[in-house]
Amino acid sequence: QVGRTVASGPTTRERGIADSRDALLAQWSAIPNDVRTEALAGGWYRESRNLARSLARRHHVKVAQAAGVLAALSPRITWAKNVQGAEAVLADPIDGWAAGYPANVAKARRIALGEPADSVLSGVKVTAFFRAIMGDEGAAVVDVWMLRAAGRYVKTRAGAEHHDVTPALVRLVAEAMRQAAHEAGVPVATFQALVWIHIRGSAS
Repeated sequence: QVGRTVASGPTTRERGIADSRDALLAQWSAIPNDVRTEALAGGWYRESRNLARSLARRHHVKVAQAAGVLAALSPRITWAKNVQGAEAVLADPIDGWAAGYPANVAKARRIALGEPADSVLSGVKVTAFFRAIMGDEGAAVVDVWMLRAAGRYVKTRAGAEHHDVTPALVRLVAEAMRQAAHEAGVPVATFQALVWIHIRGSAS
């Protein structure tokens, strides 16, 4: 019929966001109320920002440098090793040893030597992590654990985890996280930190 508008259904991306949002909200609902209350009163990123300030004072650098080094080293290592590596690199930007991928350690050294963190860092996860440490409560940090929380890692028949992590997938989960945090009524960074701790079973 001429002039008739046919309503279209949600796109594949919209369905993916909705599915990931629901998975994240399920993880959020599983966090005990007392844990949420305690975390909201303090906050993982607030503690991380205080750590960056402490590192900056100790090594006579700017807070953004310390936060940038932490963010640069962060992919696929534990928080304890992350902090240990940041301490070493800030103490000795040339030879200080740090765990992590060599390219990430090289970026951390550049930041420790004075290059601006936001011109050295790259990647959706790492740049968001840097912003979150610096106090951006709207930063949506998507790492391997948040992909798991969003239902984006699946087990193969052999029992191994299969994933195809692309920038598009990370952006999709980031949008799902923003929507989930809005529904939960908390800042995005707070939502992410609590779900991250919950699914890992540890804050370290």
